[in-house]
Amino acid sequence: MYKRKENAYSNPEDLRVIAKNKDQGTNAAVDDPESMTNRVKRIHANDLENILPFFLVTVPYVLVSSLQVSSTTSPQYAIWDSVIGNVLMFSFTLSRYLYFVAYWRAWQPWRSLIWFWGLMTTVLIGIYTIVCLYVL
Repeated sequence: MYKRKENAYSNPEDLRVIAKNKDQGTNAAVDDPESMTNRVKRIHANDLENILPFFLVTVPYVLVSSLQVSSTTSPQYAIWDSVIGNVLMFSFTLSRYLYFVAYWRAWQPWRSLIWFWGLMTTVLIGIYTIVCLYVL
């Protein structure tokens, strides 16, 4: 959608196919860093770079958490364990949505702070997983 609107394409061969005449194809921008198309690509790449570590930390937490519920620990601890884990996972998800908006709108100081919030949430889930393993 933005590629056609901004006349910005990733590859020069795309310009030749889409251009109606030869002049239009040579004047169009290829990978303009200021284009909204490239901003969306960077948002998507950043999501992939941050969601993978989150999954790598969260999957062991979910496995350890399910082991704790079935073990002989007190029921109160098991309830708090799931509440803390759910709050941390929701916090990361919220940070990624807010990061998307901040990146889309180019809110620079907020974008960095929201990214750091998501990073710290991932680190806290990792630490909490280790704590849960120790208590188990």
